[in-house]
Amino acid sequence: MIPKSLRRKAEDPSCRVIVFLGGVDTGKTTLVWELAKELSKSYTIGVVDSDVGQSHLGPPTTVGWGIMPPDVEDWDGVEVRGIYFVGALSPQGHLLPTVVGTKLLCDEARSFCDKVLVDTTGLIWGDVGRILKSTKVDVLDPDLVVGIQKGRELEPILNLWKGIRRPQVLKFQTPPEVRSKTWEMRYTYREERFRKYFREARLLSIRWREVGIYHLSPERLAEAGDRQKGRIVSLRDREGKDRALGAVYEVDPRGVLVVWTPLGEDIEVGGVLFGEVWLPEGILS
Repeated sequence: MIPKSLRRKAEDPSCRVIVFLGGVDTGKTTLVWELAKELSKSYTIGVVDSDVGQSHLGPPTTVGWGIMPPDVEDWDGVEVRGIYFVGALSPQGHLLPTVVGTKLLCDEARSFCDKVLVDTTGLIWGDVGRILKSTKVDVLDPDLVVGIQKGRELEPILNLWKGIRRPQVLKFQTPPEVRSKTWEMRYTYREERFRKYFREARLLSIRWREVGIYHLSPERLAEAGDRQKGRIVSLRDREGKDRALGAVYEVDPRGVLVVWTPLGEDIEVGGVLFGEVWLPEGILS
């Protein structure tokens, strides 16, 4: 159920960007879904999903965004319009690409949509959590921040804006019907997401000496080819945008990188970004 105070502020035409904050299993994503569905009856609504470990828009390891259709039944019905590769399953140790990716996709969504809702990860603890959330709010410049908490665990972050006129802040308690997920449930969800994403993948050969290689030197790629099998990469087009994930299948030290990817045959690869995650066993053919 959408709180009345949130519905009222979100329906205001001047409220264009809303950021949702909260720890794990607080009901953030459910509230984003319900509000986006409701607002889509009157507005074009974009949703940015920056939860790189439990993503609903785009595969794990990425920030993704899409436009919410008014008649959609679940997240699978929302077309992913863009992704940004973080290359990890948690923003910890990857704060900069997480913030940059969320900012770029939020800006892209704003160019198409009347309103943008931003879902975030559950990393809220300690200095890392405060830095991540405060920096993300700084760069996104939202009109409204929605905080959801089980007790008062989010107060150290929400209090950062108590003396500032903008953004406005709304606080809510986690609904009692929200259930916690186990580590096994989260792992299984990610594996299912990867399996579905790579279901229609194909083998693609890339002359890696002729494109940009990110986060791994060409020398190391040539030397450690066998150990790279299954490593998740992002394939960027000639315009510098992440277009699809891939998984390393084979590295020929003479200059050919073979990846397993659903990338469309009409897209020319301009860069390969190496992540820090390997595809679960059994998915890579």
